[in-house]
Amino acid sequence: MATVETAVNDRMLRTGFAAAAKGTPSHAYIIEGEDEQILRSLSDYFIKLLLCETNDACGKCLSCRFLAEGGHPDLIRVTPEKPGVIRVDDIREGLVGDMGIRPYRSRYKIYVVEHAEWMNVQAQNALLKTLEEPPSYGVILLLSCNTEALLPTIISRSIRLKAMSGGHGWERIPEEDRYRLGRIFSGIKGADTAGVNAAAEQLANEYAGPDQVLGGVRTWIRDVMVLKLSGAEDRTVIREALPALRSAAKDYTWKQINDILEMTDTAEERISSGVNTAWQYELLLERMR
Repeated sequence: MATVETAVNDRMLRTGFAAAAKGTPSHAYIIEGEDEQILRSLSDYFIKLLLCETNDACGKCLSCRFLAEGGHPDLIRVTPEKPGVIRVDDIREGLVGDMGIRPYRSRYKIYVVEHAEWMNVQAQNALLKTLEEPPSYGVILLLSCNTEALLPTIISRSIRLKAMSGGHGWERIPEEDRYRLGRIFSGIKGADTAGVNAAAEQLANEYAGPDQVLGGVRTWIRDVMVLKLSGAEDRTVIREALPALRSAAKDYTWKQINDILEMTDTAEERISSGVNTAWQYELLLERMR
């Protein structure tokens, strides 16, 4: 299990969160993953950025001191009355009914719903009405270990981010291989079927194992997410591929990004089980295209 710090830095775009806090954050984020501690750490970091008076989690301003002491008037955590289920009254009382009140100290008012998958259908429908017409200062963080339990309409109105353990591994790939991977990923968008097949064969035959290739895909998507969230080019890893990354950040939807990450996980599992490596790369590259 990777440390929480590693997951924050490499997978959930600590720098992207920072840039979003300094700009205009979305009104709703779904932060999903298998480790509740990582999800909580990620949301806590984003909260510090959003509520800090300088938006950089300085730890010194009054808002940061409020958070350090265990409370802030513009941070609301929706707590269910009973574990295992978040009812419509929990959402109405803890979120919907409060959101009409402007922030006391900060630019934003943040609502955190842990175990968002616990919301029953009535609670989700109540939340949906707020997501359709959110106030400019409202930011909702939905933490979930099972996003599939959420209504598609909730997901479609939120930025969905997947917390993955471990580092991106790009720094462990030899420099020559990094360059070749960057070229392959950069050219895949405009490739035809034959080009995808050729790229998959190249990846399967010219690299020692799937760790480099799949690590490269995850790093590529990590950079796409950084640019999509913040536009911060200086925070990207695959600098030699910036033009292609910019194009991907513009064209990919958040659903497509999540689909690529899920396909990468699937490819890793199948390759480790003995399934043909080139075929898995072909499926993954086709999804990226």
